[in-house]
Amino acid sequence: MGGDDVIKDPYPHELDEGTSDVVIDGIPADNEVLAYDSGTGNWINQTAAEAGLTSLPIPATSVEVAELGTATYDDVQDYVNFFGDRTLLSGGAITDAGSGVAAIASLTAWCKETNSLTAVGKFFNYGGDSTAALTDMTTHYIYVDYNGGTPQLVTATDKTTHGFKLDHILVGTIFRDGATLHFHEVDKIGIGRVNRTDMHHREEHPAHRADGLVTSDGGSLALSITSGVIYEGVSRHATTVNGSTWSYWSTANSGSTWTEDTGISALVQSYNNIASGKVSLGSNKFGVHWVYVDLDGSDLHILYGQGNYTANQAEEAAVPSVVPNILTNYAVLIAKIINQEGTNTLTITYPWTDVFTSSLATDHGSLGGLGDPEDHAWAVEGPASSTDNALALFDGATGKLLKDSLHTLTNDGTKSTLLGISGDYLRIGNAGITDHSLNSEDDLLVTGELEVDGDAMFDGPTITFGVNTNVHILGKITLAENAPIVLDSVLSADGKYSGIVEAGTAGATLAFGEVCYLKTIDSEWYEAKADAAVTSGGVKLGICVVAGTDGNTTTMLRYGKIRADTIFPTFTIGTAVYISAATAGLLTSTAPTGTTDFVVRIAGHANTGDEIAFEPDNSYVELA
Repeated sequence: MGGDDVIKDPYPHELDEGTSDVVIDGIPADNEVLAYDSGTGNWINQTAAEAGLTSLPIPATSVEVAELGTATYDDVQDYVNFFGDRTLLSGGAITDAGSGVAAIASLTAWCKETNSLTAVGKFFNYGGDSTAALTDMTTHYIYVDYNGGTPQLVTATDKTTHGFKLDHILVGTIFRDGATLHFHEVDKIGIGRVNRTDMHHREEHPAHRADGLVTSDGGSLALSITSGVIYEGVSRHATTVNGSTWSYWSTANSGSTWTEDTGISALVQSYNNIASGKVSLGSNKFGVHWVYVDLDGSDLHILYGQGNYTANQAEEAAVPSVVPNILTNYAVLIAKIINQEGTNTLTITYPWTDVFTSSLATDHGSLGGLGDPEDHAWAVEGPASSTDNALALFDGATGKLLKDSLHTLTNDGTKSTLLGISGDYLRIGNAGITDHSLNSEDDLLVTGELEVDGDAMFDGPTITFGVNTNVHILGKITLAENAPIVLDSVLSADGKYSGIVEAGTAGATLAFGEVCYLKTIDSEWYEAKADAAVTSGGVKLGICVVAGTDGNTTTMLRYGKIRADTIFPTFTIGTAVYISAATAGLLTSTAPTGTTDFVVRIAGHANTGDEIAFEPDNSYVELA
């Protein structure tokens, strides 16, 4: 306003009578105010100090926010109370003060005055302090408690003790390992907390399916897909894709560049040789199709499988490692589809309900093309019929098995046969590499791997597996009446055992025959000792049968028999065997006595002076 500008004065009686127009002398400069000069009757420019003004803070409770009608909560303080989040703003560094004590440096923070949603939130400074001595071999959570305006440190060994309290602020987490503290401090993320949550999800998964997006067979190799929801971080995307059309992706140079075929509406019975491009499936082979929906929810993408599969191979196939960027960073896997060449049948599995492992039929009929020697060079060829007891011989010139009517089986133990006839014996592999021999009718010797997908019956009195044989049983074992599991009746020498074992990790150097316990905190095996319940009482026990060192593999006998002449004392046959309270890892015939906290727990019974039946009692007595 210039010198002749006028403003309306709300108090005309204090100026010229009969007028509400005011003359302004000049324009106020920065940091100046208009002040009324009663001597001249004019408004003049003055600084705040010249005008006698004092700047006062405005309480947050006096600053209103927009509201509908008369709202219970209606000012800036209310807003902060409800939308503020307890947080460590600065400081709070953790140091090891020795003797299991942690020192917490001074800090600034914000939290509620009390543990109430409606409590007032306040900024405050805390001068720091030291914790009490922390419990050894235990994780601790360190908090600052507002404590009604007198902040203090508190600790807990359960994160839920203070974790949900609105007047407690997490400073860090500490694990005490003897004289050493292992710790980390919380991030001071303040207002970035929501963004940190978003990035947390994005770093775990670029995106994930939350609902819907169920793929089904649309007939004639077409697809149908329900609507659904995808989350990208904390962003929610509703999908509109329905499976009517999609893009196929393939590469001919191991992923350096990709080809997108758009507008496809039926599955293509091909696979992607990533070194050369798309290839049609072989006769009766199986193709895999990996189905993705992009993050905008409107486009469907399918990645060709990268093999010309048998049925079993197709179901065992995992997501390819060579994938276009759009599928790794801008799409979500929603289905795996298996389709056999020459058919319209689809086998559809979903990553949120199924693990992609094998269960499809693996019989020869599902492989197809058995009459094609190029695909199946092992197919048997030769005369339309053969005599009884004929051999099937491998022809090195043609690479095929041939029916051979000229050579028949005899029971003289000299023929290396591939096909046995009832009444004779069958040998698979090289008998020279095994200790066992074939001399009886109907014997079977396998010196390599044997896989049986159907039923197997053994009528002989004994099934012997070689010393280096591992037997993997994927189904259940059913024992008939009077058909027990029998342990070796007599252990032949020191260092022998028979029973049920469990593989594990050693937490210390362990020797054969030492009784051990599984430590909960690291799931590793340590020598048991009956001077404390934590190392011998209500803990899982085993006896070491494969020696190991700290951090390396070991094997524990969990139930059975063991002979350890070197480490066992001389036991009394038939009597109980106890965990020693005097020496870690040893067993004794004498129950611990006399000392407070010692543990009396039976580990088994003596079969001989140097062999025990290991059958640990789950009950124990702790001496008072």
